[in-house]
Amino acid sequence: MCEPATISMAIGVGASIAGAATKAVGEAQAGAAGLEVARQNGLIARAAAQSAMERGNYQAAITTARGSELLGKERAAYGASGVVANKGSPLDVMADTGFITGMDATTIHNNAAREAWGMTQEAQAGVQRAQYAKQAADFSAGSTLLTGATGIASGLLDYSGGFNGLNKKQQALAQPGSIQDAKAAGLA
Repeated sequence: MCEPATISMAIGVGASIAGAATKAVGEAQAGAAGLEVARQNGLIARAAAQSAMERGNYQAAITTARGSELLGKERAAYGASGVVANKGSPLDVMADTGFITGMDATTIHNNAAREAWGMTQEAQAGVQRAQYAKQAADFSAGSTLLTGATGIASGLLDYSGGFNGLNKKQQALAQPGSIQDAKAAGLA
């Protein structure tokens, strides 16, 4: 029959193993979950970037259409007043209208492209941060297992008497003149 101390030690070792394993699995799972969340956020950010580009293209097209409408109204106004629209100041005014319309459309398109680029960069950075966090969680899980194993081995060595086969009480009693020392330490 096993001694109560041996049973207690076995229960303690089992609990230590279970605790270390549970903590390691939890750390690894947390890292994997964080990585998946970052990937999903990346997909959302990429969709938002695509939407920003589409929105910018749409707004640029509206601006171009309004500019063309304004140019037509200018031409009609000049024609109705009897001014030749293809020469002199009227031509300059209409050229400016076309130029400003083009600049506005280009600005809208460029702003949308910058917005989309920023979203895409943030998505990539988020995934990269999550990958680093996953690696850190995996290393932490491994460290937890090693620390747990070291603690268990140390406890077993202390209980069994270490490398020379004697526990601390036996070691104290085996030393010459150590009975008094062992009594003083409360081991005998």
